Amino acid sequence: MMEALLTHHFDKHFRIYGTDTGLHVFLEGAQDFDEKGSIEAAKAAGVGIYPLSPYCFESNRKGLLLGFACTDESMIQEGVRRLKKILHI
Repeated sequence: MMEALLTHHFDKHFRIYGTDTGLHVFLEGAQDFDEKGSIEAAKAAGVGIYPLSPYCFESNRKGLLLGFACTDESMIQEGVRRLKKILHI
């Protein structure tokens, strides 16, 4: 997952967390990041991601949660490629 995110320059647009967990990472966006629109666009493109905000009880952080447990490398690469296109980065 990290290789795909870095190859597509997600680190230039998001803070990336959870790289040591092995099951998911999350991308923290700016305060004006359109979480809902991004989730809907990703779903329409066949990419399953989740909003970060429901997990931030004491802050108003926005971003995306990307799970990759039991997902092969080619699916990760394709999902990240689609997400890059959706997010226009």
